[in-house]
Amino acid sequence: MLYVQLLVIFLVLKYIVNFVKELLTKIIDLKMSQNGNPKKVKIHYVKTSSYRSYYADGFFGGITPTGKLYVEPFIDKGPVTKSIDFSIKNDKLGSELSRETIEGYIREIEAGLVFDLSTAESLIAWLQQKVRDIKQK
Repeated sequence: MLYVQLLVIFLVLKYIVNFVKELLTKIIDLKMSQNGNPKKVKIHYVKTSSYRSYYADGFFGGITPTGKLYVEPFIDKGPVTKSIDFSIKNDKLGSELSRETIEGYIREIEAGLVFDLSTAESLIAWLQQKVRDIKQK
């Protein structure tokens, strides 16, 4: 569970960082040529108002037509009740009369992430390090 939450957080932040990194590289190169200082940048991590943590039972994904990787965390759920009919007695809800459910199971997908090969390699290295850290505890 912890791995999945860390994965989703990392992927989202990694995407944002890569975008900002490209932008900042241009700015830093411009400043470097103006004052000759060593290249250095501070990146601030900011969670948006739509930030959420996600749980996942597994992942589904593949390669896009443009060569990017995509991953969709999913949650497996049992059959879902669609509706329940109840009797009414003395203007109050009575006993259950019937239930309509969906047959089979549900694999619910909440979000999808798309990233390049370099980001995937960074993710692999980061996850391997986090697994080593957890095992050492």
